[in-house]
Amino acid sequence: MYASERQLARLRFAFLEAVLSQDVGAFDTDLSSGKIITGVTNHMSIIQDAIGEKVRAYIFDQFLFNLLSEKQNYGANIYNLS
Repeated sequence: MYASERQLARLRFAFLEAVLSQDVGAFDTDLSSGKIITGVTNHMSIIQDAIGEKVRAYIFDQFLFNLLSEKQNYGANIYNLS
């Protein structure tokens, strides 16, 4: 969960930099600040959930794979009497 929080903070900062670097004409649209904030919040929430779940699942899968492969190798070495 910590990794997703850090990545989300970086994304928010990058988004803010991108918005502040726009020309004034870019803000002459029918989008209100409420619509923009709602959209950004929803997208950031989805990104955070995806990063948090994927990182946790990846770490767990790698741990389990390494554990099982070491156990298999250890079992194979027990019966190797040469």
